[in-house]
Amino acid sequence: MDALSIHCYIAMTAGVRRILAQKPSAFAPREYLKAGRANVKELVYRKRALR
Repeated sequence: MDALSIHCYIAMTAGVRRILAQKPSAFAPREYLKAGRANVKELVYRKRALR
């Protein structure tokens, strides 16, 4: 795995954990994965801007 995939994994996990901590009743994957995907998207945009 390269560094970007590790950073994406960490960003996704952080988003999911944040939503599940705020809203423990979030059962549907669409609810909690949305925040994780948003974190990954923001991370990739920031990484591409540094190039």
